[in-house]
Amino acid sequence: RQIKVRQPLMTLYLHKSLEKELEPYYAVIRDELNIKKIEFVEDASMLEDYYLQLNLRVAGRTLKGDVQKVKNILDTLPADQMAAATAQCKAGEPVTIPGYDAPIAADQFNVLSKTRPNIAAYTTDKIEELVAIDATISDELRDEGLYRDLLRNCQVLRREAGFRVDDRVRISVSADETLSAVIEKYRADLERETLSVFAEIFGRSRSRSAGIGLSLFYRR
Repeated sequence: RQIKVRQPLMTLYLHKSLEKELEPYYAVIRDELNIKKIEFVEDASMLEDYYLQLNLRVAGRTLKGDVQKVKNILDTLPADQMAAATAQCKAGEPVTIPGYDAPIAADQFNVLSKTRPNIAAYTTDKIEELVAIDATISDELRDEGLYRDLLRNCQVLRREAGFRVDDRVRISVSADETLSAVIEKYRADLERETLSVFAEIFGRSRSRSAGIGLSLFYRR
């Protein structure tokens, strides 16, 4: 999915071997990539979810007519139950699958992995080149992203209206409930950064659509 450049994200993952080398540049990296924190990992396993798939060559001889039944259960197994079943399999223990009557020997399965949801990863044959980002956007991060979009649009509006850098202006915003809450949350920052006062809605003599469910109006 496409994520706006101004949308902050929580975590950048890099390989542990880069930790000391990059230490002087942590702040620069966070700022340039709009990332809250950097985590260094030994391998990609913490960025992956493990799951079970029947080894049909082996399971076909033992499960026989139940192969399709077990396969269907695995395909719809909730994440927490799949994690528990996978842990049993990795430990070489009989695997208990909710919805199937009897435990199944660990050798009936293959343990596979896939990148976790909302993890965008770049990998090569060299684990040291691992780069991954957690693209989960929490409510807090969403609000900050809307604030940054609004701030940019206010600054563009000032410039296009011909105001001087030191002009103080009044800005009125027509916004939905979500954006209204963001404006109240960041009002002090918005007014400081844009040299403005956020006022009530008044005459729409000039307006600019900001692309995020709002319109901006201004007067000298």
